[in-house]
Amino acid sequence: MLAVMAVVFVAFGLMFRKVSRKHAARIMAHPRDRVSFIRTFDAKGYLVIAIMMGGGIALRAFNLVPLEFIGSFYPGLGTALALTGVTLIAARRGRGPALSPSKASKLDKGGK
Repeated sequence: MLAVMAVVFVAFGLMFRKVSRKHAARIMAHPRDRVSFIRTFDAKGYLVIAIMMGGGIALRAFNLVPLEFIGSFYPGLGTALALTGVTLIAARRGRGPALSPSKASKLDKGGK
């Protein structure tokens, strides 16, 4: 179980790192000092969230994976998501890594 947790944490942590930097730059580039949490993600981000939540609900509702897998998957995913939230909060407070607005707009368009 610990191995699955570690693999899930690393895999999602790497994915969320790139995404969190992009969204942190979007928040920092917003003209208002206070930004609503709804503006944290773009439409594509909310679509990914909906698919991931729907997939997780379906996996559990239809018993498609063993409970042991779920018991080790969710702690890894939850830890990666929590650290992503910390990254966004730190960026908003000016203490964390954030991309420049021009770099964020390149990422929105699929660039690197």
